[in-house]
Amino acid sequence: MITSWSYGVNPLPQFRHGTLYLREEPWWLALCGWAIDKIGYGCRMLHWIKMPTFLKHTDEDGEVMSWRDYYGDFGQIYHCRVFAPLFYWHEGNKKAKEYRIELGYDKVKELFGVRDAKFFSEQEKD
Repeated sequence: MITSWSYGVNPLPQFRHGTLYLREEPWWLALCGWAIDKIGYGCRMLHWIKMPTFLKHTDEDGEVMSWRDYYGDFGQIYHCRVFAPLFYWHEGNKKAKEYRIELGYDKVKELFGVRDAKFFSEQEKD
């Protein structure tokens, strides 16, 4: 089993909290997660390929629009059809277990504040 720790915080005074997450998963699932993360870079790299305007799409209301207006660019299609299904398969896999520990914002900052000092200073600025 591979274990990984992460955290989530909300520094806003009215919602201030912090949570630690422990994820346990088999090595092959962790490797798949790493590969899926790398596949996700395609979403960012493919935005420069715009969909053509001469191809038309008719939506459920009967409105006709160009592929560029309906789909946008290739990066958006790649995200919806390739990356998102793989990501949701990985995150929802029953072989992985995730545990949440509510600690409070101040305790999470104490534990991770030295390592991620820039992140915490930016969070508290906003």
